Formats: sequence, C-alpha cells, structure tokens
Amino acid sequence: MDITKYLAIYAAVLSTAVFVWNVARARPKFDVKLVLGLDETDGEYTSGVYVSLQNPSAHTVHISNVSFLYRYEETGLIDRVKHAWEFKRLMRRVGWVHNSMIFDGIETGLPVSLEPGKSHMIFVPYDTIDDMLERGIDRKIIAGAQDALWRNKYSAVFDFPVMRDPDQDEDDGGEDNGVYIARPETKQIEQKEAAPENAA
Repeated sequence: MDITKYLAIYAAVLSTAVFVWNVARARPKFDVKLVLGLDETDGEYTSGVYVSLQNPSAHTVHISNVSFLYRYEETGLIDRVKHAWEFKRLMRRVGWVHNSMIFDGIETGLPVSLEPGKSHMIFVPYDTIDDMLERGIDRKIIAGAQDALWRNKYSAVFDFPVMRDPDQDEDDGGEDNGVYIARPETKQIEQKEAAPENAA
C-alpha cells in the first residue's frame, strides 16, 4: 500500500472524527456535580455542599429546577422490573426520593441561562442535607437538575460524610474515617490527621 492510500485513510478517519465531534457539540447539554465546600458570610464559615451546574456544550442551556435525591428503601432487580411493568418506563433510580431545594429555603438563583462554558454554583448547608438524610436509609445523595424542556441530568452518587466534633472522645466506639471534622461553635472545618499506630 503506497503513501497515497494511507493519506486517504487518515483523511477519512479525521473527517469522521470531526463530524462526530461537531454533532456532539451541537446538542445542548449540561452536567451536575457535587463537591464539599465552605461558604463565608460576615466572617463566619458554614460547611456544606456546592451543586455545580455546568454547560460544556456550544449552546445556551436554560436550567429551571434543581433537587436532591436520597434513598428511602433498598431495591433490587425484581423491584425495577415490577416498576417498569407497572409504569411502562425504565428508571435507574427506583427507591430514591426527590427533594426540591425550594422547600428547604435554599436560594438557588434559578431559573438561570448558562452560556457555553459557564457554570452556576448553589451552596447547601450541611445541616440542611443532614436533616434530609434522617428520612433515608443511608447517607448517599444525588443532585438532579431539569432544563426548560424537562430534560433531566443527574450527578454521580455522593457519599455525604458524617462530621464529628473534634472535642468528642475518640474512644466512644465510633469510627474515625479521618475525612472532615466539624467544630459547631465556630462553624469551621478542619482536616484531621491520624497519628501513626506505632508512633514512639
């Protein structure tokens, strides 16, 4: 095979890749992500979670609603099949409950129009999420957003950590996972470093 045929194959592959990329970019889409963080108001810090709404597409996206999901019961394959048979639709999140942030008094700033390459951040205090999870069976949460055309997008499952008072006795039988420690008096968060087991 001479070099001309190689160049023709290369050009065909490249043009196909560019076409697929342009088609993907032509569709409006948005992403939803969760990250732990702090919010500062008048010098006081509050721990919580930021919900990040991101627009990686080449078109403006209009976000109208955002909510949390938490699990209220264990479900298996049989439960999903029964749900699909009853409601004539497939759902990946059977056993999850939607909880709109509006009912918790969260200032979402919605509706919002996200231009290409832009994002919108929503801060939710730790106590708000902790109170919501008291109605669930574990500490897993998902954030979901809906655009003006009722298209839904969900974040990955997020394991919401338990925050402990650093003054609490560590020998109380609880497990110290060394993630985040909350100090209720000052609303500050510290990273706790576990001491070596064989330290002299």
